[in-house]
Amino acid sequence: ERIAGKNSEKIRSYGTDLAEAIRHMHDKGTIHADIKPRNVIRASDGNIKLIDLDAAVKIGEELTEKKKSTAYVSPEVAKIEFRPMESAESLNDLKEERTKKMEKQRQLDNDDIDDDEELNERVIELSKKIKMIKSNTFAVEKLSKRVN
Repeated sequence: ERIAGKNSEKIRSYGTDLAEAIRHMHDKGTIHADIKPRNVIRASDGNIKLIDLDAAVKIGEELTEKKKSTAYVSPEVAKIEFRPMESAESLNDLKEERTKKMEKQRQLDNDDIDDDEELNERVIELSKKIKMIKSNTFAVEKLSKRVN
């Protein structure tokens, strides 16, 4: 939200940029090892950039004591050796899966309410239900006072 707000198109675009930045680092044989919101910025050209590479490690090497002490590293990360991902875990697969999920959600959102008339009908229906609930609540409160 800090960078893209709640605009789904911006979120998708920035998410893709972030995935590309991660892939670029991996292609160069490096793992960032400290990706978190404050290490992701939007540059003046509008592109998403990864910063704070203090914890970055070469693929295949373990974190050294120096790297562990210069920035916080979770215990899980501190124990693992970084190695190339299996093909099933590739960023392309991740990107494709995310795109499919977003498209499915967009279809569901579009299928929910087709037009203003349907929306108005739903609002009227909900208003009636709310009035009924209020009426029932009032009746229960009144009955409760009589019993007590």
